[in-house]
Amino acid sequence: MTEQENVKQVISLLSTDFVCVVEDTDNNNRILGIHPTGKNLFIDALIRPKDTTKWRSGDRTVFGIEFKRDYEKGGSLIKHIAQSIDYSQSEWYYKGKKIGKIPILLYPSPAQSKHPYNTIDGFVIRLLGMFNIGCIEIFDKYKWDLKKDVTLLQIRMSDASLYRSDLGPSGNAINRKLDLKVGSR
Repeated sequence: MTEQENVKQVISLLSTDFVCVVEDTDNNNRILGIHPTGKNLFIDALIRPKDTTKWRSGDRTVFGIEFKRDYEKGGSLIKHIAQSIDYSQSEWYYKGKKIGKIPILLYPSPAQSKHPYNTIDGFVIRLLGMFNIGCIEIFDKYKWDLKKDVTLLQIRMSDASLYRSDLGPSGNAINRKLDLKVGSR
């Protein structure tokens, strides 16, 4: 899918449980990040849980999302990861208000790539988690009570699921501190 198709699908699945802000350059709705080098960056979307009581960071729980087209259609996984590392180091602002450093989510998920040059293993997913970078995964699951396949969305940091669209926030959401770690770990 194209980047815009990915944005539409993910935001649609998140909008039940999250407040979603998508960057709109036509209407000057920019989500500004300032990298430690001083360079201005712009991210595709911000999300915040509607109910923050099940998240360890409470009202400070905000994620940035960086979308790309599907890796199988020519999207570069390495560039996507490098960009997300820059984003995780940046201070973010929306409408002039400082948000601070935030976890960054990648979509499409590097873990779901099937392109031979864009494969990734669990080690790299856990390493990205050390940079406060997670991923959004979309998959179909048969729901016995509905007697049909449904499309589900999952937010993961490292190897831990934080949220699933059919279950809501997991125990990992209340246990995982979403602050960037620097230095000794």
